[in-house]
Amino acid sequence: MKSDLRVGIIGAGIMGCCAALYLARRGVRSVLIDKKESPLCGASRWNEGKIHLGFLYAGDPSLRTAKEVLTPGLLFQSCMESLIGTELRGVTQSNDLFLVHKNSVADIQQIDHYYQKLAALIRSNPYARKYFTDVSSCEFDQLDKDTLDSLVNGDEIRGGFSVPERSVSTNWLADQLVRAVEADPRVEFLGSTEVSSGRRDQSHGREWFDVKFKNEGLESFDYVINASWEDLTRIDRSIGMQDDYSWSHRYRVSLFVETHSIVDIPSAVICAGPFGDIKNYDGNRFYVSWYPVGLIHSSEDIDPPDTPTLDSHRKERIIQDVFDNLGRCIPNVRAVQEQASQIDVEGGWVFAKGKGRLSDPNATLHQRDKIGIRQSGNWLSVDTGKYSVAPWLASQLVNRILPGV
Repeated sequence: MKSDLRVGIIGAGIMGCCAALYLARRGVRSVLIDKKESPLCGASRWNEGKIHLGFLYAGDPSLRTAKEVLTPGLLFQSCMESLIGTELRGVTQSNDLFLVHKNSVADIQQIDHYYQKLAALIRSNPYARKYFTDVSSCEFDQLDKDTLDSLVNGDEIRGGFSVPERSVSTNWLADQLVRAVEADPRVEFLGSTEVSSGRRDQSHGREWFDVKFKNEGLESFDYVINASWEDLTRIDRSIGMQDDYSWSHRYRVSLFVETHSIVDIPSAVICAGPFGDIKNYDGNRFYVSWYPVGLIHSSEDIDPPDTPTLDSHRKERIIQDVFDNLGRCIPNVRAVQEQASQIDVEGGWVFAKGKGRLSDPNATLHQRDKIGIRQSGNWLSVDTGKYSVAPWLASQLVNRILPGV
């Protein structure tokens, strides 16, 4: 009976939690295993929450990356609301501004051409009406000079576009997912437990896996979902699952800001390359980043080092440097700093197939199309790729375990 299955899920980020909830809806018990003491403590809580339609990926004019993220992005709201049982809040309410930096890896004409192809792709998608705003007649607008002059420093920004993308407050959504996981008796959480390896057992005419812990314990499962993010490749290799890709680990931090009063500033992304962005969720809560300042560690090693720790002096320096750099491009962002009642410097690992620097137009990090599910028997390894892909991809994972159920 499918209800007798026991599934182990390594990693209690957004992917692991969504998979556990989808399994529970079909009557299957799971154990969420995470090295943190509670779910959703890493990158799934501390990121900008952009729900991608593909506009960020002008560095991949083939549209392969856009095609991977588009349907999951369109279905993000409906998938997530069904899992948490309530309407999504903390969603940006207006179009993102994509501002083209003077050092962008693609110029304005290239980006405009890419956006034209992308808009046609969005309009043709059968789920285009499911996004936060109806994009079945998707259009984008190039910003005129007067609009640009009122928003940006023209010495840094050479043009811009208004595009119909939205972002969600990942802090708010993480809290809702934790509540949903804790409320479901078919989901067991095993925290403060780091996985060392897996072991396949095919004795007695069936397959199962032992998941070994660094504290010497282990648990056995009918299926294992490896959604461990930065430890994904290391754990997969312990059961003999190999790949031919180059991987990179980056540890990034950004600013999560609350203000005393409403600050009227649009959500904006400086593209295309290693720049920054601001997300205005509701006028009082903001995400603010500048990529070179927030990049604490970068490596192409299989095993990431321990998560970096930042002392208060380093955090203060990061806060000032982020606002200084972003403020050179978008002067009005300084109002967020001036009105701030609380600024948290937080982040997590960025794990991706690809290598190189985002300032290099030939770097394979500009392509995020090699994401998804890899399977070896009853072991399923999942590279979420982007936050916005997780709930849809989790449903596909569960469909593999429970086809036709």
